[in-house]
Amino acid sequence: MSWPIYAVIRVIGYVNLGVALTMLPESILFRHKLDKGKFYRRLKVAIVCISLDFILKATIANMIYRPVLYHVTRIP
Repeated sequence: MSWPIYAVIRVIGYVNLGVALTMLPESILFRHKLDKGKFYRRLKVAIVCISLDFILKATIANMIYRPVLYHVTRIP
């Protein structure tokens, strides 16, 4: 069984969030200048992907999985 599309989007979002949040401590630890453009780009991708995941789960998941769950758990 494959992953739903919103799960893939969620993974991409959280990976980008993790990378963005480690850029600041890394720049302090290794004493180099933080590239704010890359930081904000990663942060924007993370926010968009995580928000899109939330919206897709709230709409598509209910339309698809509720009928499936009903038919699987229905007592004849």
